[in-house]
This record gives sequence, C-alpha cells and structure tokens, in this order.
Amino acid sequence: MTDESTPGSIPPPGKDIEDIPTAKTLKGLDAGQASSVLPPAPPSAPPAMPPEAMEVASDPTRQINQYLLVAQVGAGGMGAVWKSWDTNGRRWVAVKFLNAIDDDSIRRFRREAQVTQRLHHPNICTIHDVSEAKGRPYLVMDYLEGGPIGSAGAPLRSLVETFVKVCRAIDYAHRNGVIHRDIKPSNIMVSPAGEPCVTDFGLAKVVMPQSTISIAAAVMGTPSFMPPEQASGRIQAQDEKSDLYSLGATLYTVTTGKPPFERENATATLFEVCSTDPVAPRKINPVIPRPLEAVILKGMDKDKRLRYASAEEMALDLERFLKGEPVLARPPGPLRKLVRRLRANPLASAGAAAVVLATAVMVAVLLQPRPETPPPVIVNAPAPPPSGPTDHQKWRERFEPLQAELAFHNFRTFPAERLVELKRLFASMPEPLVPEVASWFLGQAAQVPFDVWPRREWWERQEEARRRVDWCRTILAALADRSGKFAEAKNVAADRAARYAPVATWRGSITLTVTATPFAEIKSLRTGNTWIVRDGRRTSDAPSGDVQYTPYKQDDLDVADYVVVLSHPKLGERTLTISGGAMRHGGRYIFSGSLDDPKSFALIEKR
Repeated sequence: MTDESTPGSIPPPGKDIEDIPTAKTLKGLDAGQASSVLPPAPPSAPPAMPPEAMEVASDPTRQINQYLLVAQVGAGGMGAVWKSWDTNGRRWVAVKFLNAIDDDSIRRFRREAQVTQRLHHPNICTIHDVSEAKGRPYLVMDYLEGGPIGSAGAPLRSLVETFVKVCRAIDYAHRNGVIHRDIKPSNIMVSPAGEPCVTDFGLAKVVMPQSTISIAAAVMGTPSFMPPEQASGRIQAQDEKSDLYSLGATLYTVTTGKPPFERENATATLFEVCSTDPVAPRKINPVIPRPLEAVILKGMDKDKRLRYASAEEMALDLERFLKGEPVLARPPGPLRKLVRRLRANPLASAGAAAVVLATAVMVAVLLQPRPETPPPVIVNAPAPPPSGPTDHQKWRERFEPLQAELAFHNFRTFPAERLVELKRLFASMPEPLVPEVASWFLGQAAQVPFDVWPRREWWERQEEARRRVDWCRTILAALADRSGKFAEAKNVAADRAARYAPVATWRGSITLTVTATPFAEIKSLRTGNTWIVRDGRRTSDAPSGDVQYTPYKQDDLDVADYVVVLSHPKLGERTLTISGGAMRHGGRYIFSGSLDDPKSFALIEKR
C-alpha cells in the first residue's frame, strides 16, 4: 500500500521530512499484506470533503497516501496522532505515526496492529489500515470525538454507567486471550454521548497458546496505574487480574480527581505501588458512596486473590451499585486495616514486631521446663531419615508445576496422566502441609464466579463455561480420595460445576410454531421434565391464564426434543414428538400436520 511517489509523513516542527531517520520496514509486517487482511470500513453515504480538510488538500506535506493530515490531536514518546480525512472512504480517521525507530518500538507498534485486529467490540477502537510512507509506519484507526474518561465532568452515576461498558470491553478482550496492561484514563476515550472506547493495545499480552507475540521482560506501562506484580517486573505473574487492578486505579482517578499513586519520579511511584495502599477514595472525595469505594478498593487489592474474579464480575458489582443493591465488595476489616497500616508505616511495623518478639522470648524463658538428662548416645546408630521442613520443601517443589497447571485462571486441560501423577503426589503429602494445600484449592475454587451469565449470553459464553466445568470436574477428580480439610473446596467445585453445566451443554435457542388442521388445544408441551404448557396453559402465566390453541408460537425455546399433546373435541388427543436433532441455534421452525393423520406432522425450518 506504500506509494513512494506520494509525499510521506508530516515532519516534526522545524525539520524537513527527508531528514527524519526512519525504519525501512515494519519488521516483518509487510504493508501490502497487512492492509489486505484488515477489514475495510463499512460502507456509508459519502459526505463532501469538510472545509478544514480542503484547506490542507493542496499541501503535499499533509498527504500520506489517501489520507489528508488535518490537525495533530495527540503526541507521546512513541508517536503522534493526527485527525485525518480519508479521501477514499470519505470519513474522518485517526492516523497514528511511529516516531521511534528502535526494534522494541516497532515491535510494540506491530503488536498494537496485530492485537487490536483480533478484537471486534463496540467499545474497543478498530484499526482499519496498517501501512508505511517513506519507511515510516502508521496505523489508521477510528477517529474518536470527545476526550479521556472523566475529563468532561460527567455526573458520578453517568461515569459509573460508562465504566461498566469499559469493564465489559476488557472482559471481552480477556475472553479472547488479550491482556491490555496499560489501562488508564487517557486510553479510554468517551464520546459526547457517553460511549467509551478502549484504545492503545501497544503493551498488550496475548495469552492464547498459539500466539507468537512477545515483548521484552521489562517494566513497561504507566506507573500510577500498574498493579504491584507489573510494577515489580514479575512478568509471569501478570494476568487478567492485573488489568482489574488498573481498572480500579482508573476508576479511583476519575472519581477522586487524582491518581492513587503519584510521586516525584517513576521509581518512587513504582516503590509506592508495591509497598503502600492508596488513600481511601472517600478521604479525597467524601461524595463517593461507600459501596463504590469498596468496589474500587477490591479491584485494587495488592493481593491478586482478593480482587474480582473477572472484569465481568466487577461490571456486575458496579451494576448492583447503580441499582441500589448490596455490592459483593466489602471494606477491609480490622485485621486487614492493621496489616495495611503496618505496611504503610515500616518503622511502626518494625517496632511492633520487636515488642511481640521480646514478649515471646520472655514467656518462653519463664515457661521453660527444667533440663532433663540427655539420652545416651549410640555411636553406631544409623542416621535418621530426612524429615521436617526439608521434606516439606521438596514436596512443594514437586507440587508447583502441577499447581501452575491447575490454577483456575491458567487452566486449559489436565491430561489423565497428570492426574495420576497428582494423586501419587498427594499420597506422599506431609501431614503438616495438608491445611496449606487445602486452603490453596479452596482459594482457587472461590475464583470461579458464583453468578452465571444471563441466558441471552449463553451462546457466546459456552467456551468459557466448558472451561469452568472442566476445571471443577478436574478438581473433584483430583480430590476424590481426600476429605477433611479438602471438603469445602470439593463442595464449592461441585456447586460451580452444577451451575455452569447447563451453559456448557446448551445447544442454543429457537422459535417454534405449532399448527394443526383442524385447529386444536395445546394440552401440553414439554422437554424432559420441563413444562412449557401444562393443562392447556403456559407455565409462565398465572393459573387463570388463557388456554392455548394452535397456531401456537413460543420464542426462546431450548434446542431439544419436545413432546406436544394436541386435543380436539371430536378427534380426541394426539401425542406427538418433535425431534430436536436437526435444530440449530437461532432457527425458526414450524411443526404442522393433520390431526386425522398424526404421521403427517413434520418439522420445517422457516427460512
């Protein structure tokens, strides 16, 4: 798509475009190939060229291939963004140029194109084109009117309603194997109508097994919004819950007017992120309701295990807040507050520890029993077998690889041979480690969300539902021979498996119309033990509801086998079976025939 005869990119102030050093290629992302795989913009009525675009149409330094660069609307260390007019698509777009030419910058630029291309969501910015002009790479994206979230001074309720959509966009990215890793207010643009759009996936981490996208193991991102595991450079510890922390930090910022951590330099800010807790939002802005503060702080918990299980769960809690319902998030209790206070004041923590240690030593001395005569030493006695902490550590080291595979958020599959290996390892578990291991399994089981998605989302959530059911059943199989302290983890896993199994096995929904000649009463309609019509009335209606006759139409029925009983005053009852074998999700079907000949009834899909 590169045209060497077309003038190149817009130069920085005071510099001619020919003097700018540029990368000769986009490191393997051929411009023509990249453009060919990206979807074209949707067709629309072609508007006339706006006056502001006409003003630069004759300036060759403002032309990049088919784009007229009208005004620079953003700039950063990595590149600049221009409001541009697409002369072919006749629409406004944003053109983002890469300024730096080092390998890491080009890799990140390429990453943004590859990652964003795989995400198609109304609240995630779409990339329409990837190309280069005179060796300078650029992306063409949606042009977003408005500004960063929180910049327009929207009422608190509107802000939270917008943030619910942001959470769901991030949850969509997570379900498609993408972790953003740089969520902050400036990367969430909001239109004047209040519609958000998540941008800048340049630091995204792709967690799908088949992905080959990678990034250098360095601390990258925006310090004020980084979770502790990212701020400390623990690359392997970063997962979907890292984005939840950044969502909480972003909501903290837009509701209080200041970021949770902001020191004189990046190093000091990173240290604070890792070592202290943020000031409670209500201390900065008392108008913030306590339930909303609890949601923010739960998202920002330094312990990943105590954050929300998913961005969808955070969205649901924000919706509970909007409805005036109790939220799942709870403010920290006295013990948690004490831990936070000590962590925020290292000197006080050290002093308290010294007092506790001195007291413990004094008690030990006072209660020490009289020394007894030591047992005789047998010179040739065999050395005792290794025991205690050394054995414990060796067992933990053998358990850690299995632990990583079984962790709920990492889980994909757990082969039968690994299950055998796990059970064999359990048989040699030191008894003192049982509470620790049982607690870990319970913590993982608690991460499986309690609330199942609304039925309207089942079809698109099936893959995740199957993963959750598989995980629960794997845990139940692994703990089948364990009881006692493992019982609670098994109970939670069994409960979650039962909750998500209907979603995992769901075959979709249909619309069914039943007709008969002559017309008849729908005496009953059921699938298994689930009745849709019973004794002539819909089970969803009041007992005094209308008697149902053919033609009878029912929306949102599960794909399944059905039994319908039709009744006619002269011809009597006919019991008929409707096979669901050929049904497909979203289909519209008519089951019709003559009561004189029950074999004439057939199921036909209405196209």
